[in-house]
Amino acid sequence: MVRFRVGKSYRFKRMKVAAIIFSRMASSRLPGKALRHIAGEPLIKRVINRVSKVKKLSTVVVATSNSKNDDRLVEYIQSLNIEVFRGAAHDVLNRAVSCASYLGVDKFIRINGDSPLIDPELLEKGIEMWREPNLDLISNVFPRTYPVGTSVDIIKTDSLKKILSLTVDSCDREHVTRFFYRNPEKFRILNFESGRSELREVRLAVDTEEDLERIDWLFKEFGGLINFEMAAEKSLLWSRVE
Repeated sequence: MVRFRVGKSYRFKRMKVAAIIFSRMASSRLPGKALRHIAGEPLIKRVINRVSKVKKLSTVVVATSNSKNDDRLVEYIQSLNIEVFRGAAHDVLNRAVSCASYLGVDKFIRINGDSPLIDPELLEKGIEMWREPNLDLISNVFPRTYPVGTSVDIIKTDSLKKILSLTVDSCDREHVTRFFYRNPEKFRILNFESGRSELREVRLAVDTEEDLERIDWLFKEFGGLINFEMAAEKSLLWSRVE
């Protein structure tokens, strides 16, 4: 990985950036989680609401699969007047490249659809850090010092196209940024940290029934505008009621 300091005086062409939210109904641990409710609203709507607060986005799109299992998800998202892109179910890398190419964007923010506490300010921070046109990726998970569910990945589309031609590994194709992190010497990756490494142990994503219950409690107790730091601290107060 090439590490470098970004100079404020560097002149560059500001590229368009889209937010692409990756979501599917299929989940082995929590089936249909995209439409499961958190404090009265579907998970995917919670994610869209957060991402839509980010300034300087060209668009917000949900990228889901061509599977019939996702038809109901597509119908719901379209009812919110949010654009949907459909692509390969398991080859998420291909779906990402196809969606970004369809949108005609030079770079995009990759958002996991299971992250209802994604923080708009963190995403804006990542966008503002893109001062160097030759960057391939801006991240806050290499190394991770933020809670799971608050990941920032801003990806250069051409770099992802390159990866698409370099790997047929099923894990690389299922996890969009995995190849970057396995081969950092090949890319220009700029990572930012929280200064609180203990936050990496906190889970603010929805992957299990227990995650759903805990985050539902956070929204009900502290409101939909709760930021990631408060959510991380308050989540330690939650105890599951059997």
